[in-house]
Amino acid sequence: MAADAADNSFTEWKPTEANPEFANHCRRICERYSVEYYSFDVIRSAVEDSVRDAPIAGSVPLDDNTPELRRFVYEDHPAYWNLPPLVIVFRIEPEPENGPREFTLLEIWTEEELAELA
Repeated sequence: MAADAADNSFTEWKPTEANPEFANHCRRICERYSVEYYSFDVIRSAVEDSVRDAPIAGSVPLDDNTPELRRFVYEDHPAYWNLPPLVIVFRIEPEPENGPREFTLLEIWTEEELAELA
């Protein structure tokens, strides 16, 4: 469970099935940095855990018009993979009547790639 900064309560969070494009983003990063693609499951799982721990407090809105889209920087991957910090874009799903809140991983980038796109 994660503390919700807005009302000081605890909210349980869980990831939904990632956007199908998320796998393509992962593959692109693996190819660019010579990481075995199957190894990226370890990173994806760690990213999900990190986002789950602090989805609101640990991220910032992607822009002012879509507050449900968030940006999270992940830097805790194994050093031997020699990856730069990864920028995770995810969506906070609508609050359910009961059960945990959900988030969906949408995209994964490096800061360098984002700078090239700008």
